[in-house]
Amino acid sequence: MVTNRHTIRLVTKRAVENLSDEYPDLVRNAAGGDARALENLLMRAQEVAYRFSHTVCGGPTDAGDVMQDAPTRVLSLERAS
Repeated sequence: MVTNRHTIRLVTKRAVENLSDEYPDLVRNAAGGDARALENLLMRAQEVAYRFSHTVCGGPTDAGDVMQDAPTRVLSLERAS
């Protein structure tokens, strides 16, 4: 499947539009050390990331691979900074 930039923009726009009003509070609370807020935030981010990956990759198998690799890469970037 070939995914064009328009499709990626549309998926990203829908993902952002679906964020709830409590999202900024979750970010603030997670940054303040609230473990439940962090868990909730990560679960929401995972849902958005999976939908995006599924659209870009064209299927559930490749999207699943991306989702498995993503946390490792994020942690690697965090440690490098």
